[in-house]
Amino acid sequence: MQKFDVLIVGGGMVGLTLALALRQQTQLTVAIVDTSPPDELSEQPDVRVSALNVASKQIFDNLDVWPLIQQKRIQAYTDMHVWDKAGFGKLLFSCDDLADTSANEQLGWIVENSVIRQSLWQKAKADQGIIFYTENTLSNISIGESEAFVSFTSTNGNPMPITAKLVVGADGANSWVRRQMAFPLTFRDYDHHAIVATVKCSQGHQNTAWQVFLETGPLALLPLNDALGTQDLCSIVWSTSPEDAIRLNGLTPAEFS
Repeated sequence: MQKFDVLIVGGGMVGLTLALALRQQTQLTVAIVDTSPPDELSEQPDVRVSALNVASKQIFDNLDVWPLIQQKRIQAYTDMHVWDKAGFGKLLFSCDDLADTSANEQLGWIVENSVIRQSLWQKAKADQGIIFYTENTLSNISIGESEAFVSFTSTNGNPMPITAKLVVGADGANSWVRRQMAFPLTFRDYDHHAIVATVKCSQGHQNTAWQVFLETGPLALLPLNDALGTQDLCSIVWSTSPEDAIRLNGLTPAEFS
């Protein structure tokens, strides 16, 4: 039986960031359980992206992950343009409005989730105090007086159970850890679906994050890194009703554009 200080269930952006932060600040041993290691990056951008502000960059800088992200794909944005389709209201943000523009050359960065996760995974793999369990799924968690006892469902050999003083459920909205521990959940249905896609803009993204509020919900166009340097790709997040989402998903690429 292997003993760890912390067991993190879920090797996504949150779980990996926590593991690296713990190792940077302490000598705690960490186990990460995730049966989906990151794939190699494809030539096509990931349809799921995150907007990182300066505070998020500082976290990744402190963990020495930011250089790995920069080596892959990253797109800075210097402006934000938000407006209401049905009215005259609008908001404009620009780096030029900041007091110290020399220290703030951009408002933030749009980075593909797969780029962030792969960079974090790469850094965590290099840490001898972080052990990955990627070939077996968890089957049970039992809570003792001072530690948790965790067993696996074997898919490759006969994995030994492990113990940990702290178990972290970082396994998403449908958390297996939450179900095992029978934690109560309160939720509200917003009656909206979010459509994500990558689009090419004839006027380019202009290093700007755009968002328009339509009658059916907001549509955001976030600038994406383009290896060819054309600066005309945007990642969209279109929030609309379930019925309209079905209609949009049924369109041809030309009709959707």
